Amino acid sequence: MKKTTSNDISLQALCKEDLAPLSATLRAADRAEMQALYGQDIKSALQECFARSVVAVGFFYKGKIAAAAGVEPEGFLGRRACVWSWSGAEAGRCSKAFWKVSKQVLQGFLALYPQLYAACDQRYGAAQRYIMRLGGRKVKKVSFHLSGPAFWIYEFNKADIGTKK
Repeated sequence: MKKTTSNDISLQALCKEDLAPLSATLRAADRAEMQALYGQDIKSALQECFARSVVAVGFFYKGKIAAAAGVEPEGFLGRRACVWSWSGAEAGRCSKAFWKVSKQVLQGFLALYPQLYAACDQRYGAAQRYIMRLGGRKVKKVSFHLSGPAFWIYEFNKADIGTKK
């Protein structure tokens, strides 16, 4: 199931064994966002994302896990799902290629669920710009925990994804 897509980035079905190496290389902003969302250690939070996903994909750069993304349905037979993505330092070394591959993965998720949404920590400006470049529309600000940071909710649909270059 390995598919090389762009500049030494390959996609593979994410495996439980990929989670520990990814957790060791996550960017500081991803770690802070994950801690604010899940309130648990990074490995456990990654395992929770993986376990709740109907599809999860590993992004490998030159053979090493660089990022992961998945889609979690809102309910049984629903049309709406939450998409998540966590990236390590390696993803920054090939940012343009990584964006192209991310867009392909997002299009695949939209084929399964026509309405996707994602939460992004308001402190993580780079991730917000990335989401908007992928076609995400900022919808509302929410707080998941009383003492934690606010998060922006972004929505994606097929029409928006096709318009961003």
